[in-house]
Amino acid sequence: MYVYDIINVGENIVKIERITKLFNKTFKIKNLGEITFFLGLEVARNKNGIHLCQQKYMLDSFKETRMMSCACVSSTMNHSIKFSFADGEPLSDFSTYRRLIGKLM
Repeated sequence: MYVYDIINVGENIVKIERITKLFNKTFKIKNLGEITFFLGLEVARNKNGIHLCQQKYMLDSFKETRMMSCACVSSTMNHSIKFSFADGEPLSDFSTYRRLIGKLM
């Protein structure tokens, strides 16, 4: 099994190191030091705490879906519109759409 997305956080560095050593006895782990990026999130620390930003994740998503030049709108759609299966043309390849919705979720 290969797991690459575990963060060990806390206020007590001694406890963090103890847990890291315990994990390392059972699993082969690699300590990458202080976190800066994690699963598409940019992580920044300052005296007020930890701040998360998804700007890079969203820019990468826009590039992948060729939406970098799209205009911003205040609301993506009218929420009162009712759709049916007879509306519009079916997508020939809906994998890109599903991938984008998954990223947004």
